[in-house]
Amino acid sequence: MKGCLKFFLGVILFFLLAAAAAGIYGIIWTERHLYAEQGMALEVPELDLPHQANLLKLFPLKGFLSSNSKLPQVKVKLNEKEANWLLNHYFLAKNSGARAELKFEENRVTGKYSRRINPQKYFNLMADASLNYHNCVVQVGIERLQVGDYLAPTTVLGELGYLAEYYLELNFCGAGDRGFLLSDLELKPDSVSALFVKP
Repeated sequence: MKGCLKFFLGVILFFLLAAAAAGIYGIIWTERHLYAEQGMALEVPELDLPHQANLLKLFPLKGFLSSNSKLPQVKVKLNEKEANWLLNHYFLAKNSGARAELKFEENRVTGKYSRRINPQKYFNLMADASLNYHNCVVQVGIERLQVGDYLAPTTVLGELGYLAEYYLELNFCGAGDRGFLLSDLELKPDSVSALFVKP
């Protein structure tokens, strides 16, 4: 009886030690591969005041989002520089320490993201993806995903694309409490346009 008890205690101790070793290895691997000592050199565009004033074209969207708006739909189009300026302006307003850069092609987007975690560490992410989003029918193909120096294997990219499709359909293809949905998202070289519709 004592022999069986010692055996079971030994098995439990072995699994506890293995879990602790796996946890320590996971922490070391994460520190070594997913974080970097330097952030990516991302080009954050600057817009002069007249160009910033040109972004007043987004005001129809603000009126459309109000509950008493009579507009059935509104379309917003931004060039690549404007989209990147708005994205980085948002990060700056949130004081998140993050920067990003997007490049648009025909139904494709390349994205880079860098965030300062602490004075010695940065979280860097790069991705290439195709995106077809028309009438709330969404197709996402992630072609490359790199976090730090870890390149995600191609066997995982298909599942990540499916999760991205599910996320977009769940959060943007239904009106929900917002009272509107994102019907179309069109990527062209150097521009992105979005069509918001009230159901």
